[in-house]
Amino acid sequence: MCKKVLSAFSVLFAAALFVACSQPVPIADTPEARLEQARALTAIEVEAGALDGMLDEGAALAREATADMLMLELEREPSEEDLATLEAVMRAGMAEFLTAELWQETVAAVYAENFTAAELQATREFYLSPAGQKILSLQRSLDDQIGDAVESVLDVYSDEFADRIDAALAERFPEFAEGGS
Repeated sequence: MCKKVLSAFSVLFAAALFVACSQPVPIADTPEARLEQARALTAIEVEAGALDGMLDEGAALAREATADMLMLELEREPSEEDLATLEAVMRAGMAEFLTAELWQETVAAVYAENFTAAELQATREFYLSPAGQKILSLQRSLDDQIGDAVESVLDVYSDEFADRIDAALAERFPEFAEGGS
């Protein structure tokens, strides 16, 4: 009887030890561990095109913001080719200074500041899963589709939106109301 109890205890102990050893060791939530996990996450994001997407969006915003200045400098309405050249120059300039390494370190620092090491590890593991890979591969397309959908919804209210903005600005800046702009 004692041998059976001892044998059963040994089996239970071995099973418990196996379960305990098969569980991942919780990751320490230190600044170093956070940064390590954040760097691993940003490497996945760069591979999926996050930096390229940000450079494209930045160049498009720069094009929009400087198109009027280009018109003044050229003393004519810029052609679509002129604007495309402006955008390409802006993107190349940003890419020269914002390298993948610098982007990763910058974004990793922000992630490490806002997430625990375990959260970053879980996010990284998700992005490596089939569902995470799908989200990453579709991110730019999803962003465009969501932007278009939101724009369509807001178009319905564009007049009301403009009236509210005009009223709020006129209240805050009475000279707007007086000038009739």
